[in-house]
Amino acid sequence: MLFGEEVGEGRVAAPAPGARTPLTSHKPGALTVAQAGVEGYTATLAWGAGIVVVGAVLSALLIPNRALASSEGEPVITH
Repeated sequence: MLFGEEVGEGRVAAPAPGARTPLTSHKPGALTVAQAGVEGYTATLAWGAGIVVVGAVLSALLIPNRALASSEGEPVITH
């Protein structure tokens, strides 16, 4: 079982431990389980995309984008 599917099934299976609701009082149907899997993968994909965007922004801000100044007397090596 993959992480996204676990997220979706967790949202459907147990809103609160021991709670008796229409969702948890009987076994969910195939459509409900399939929808939970899709929603779990979607949520996982959204979180992953957000983490990648945050990493890209932090990289753009923290990594210098210009060459370092050469010291006195050192030859400048370029390609």
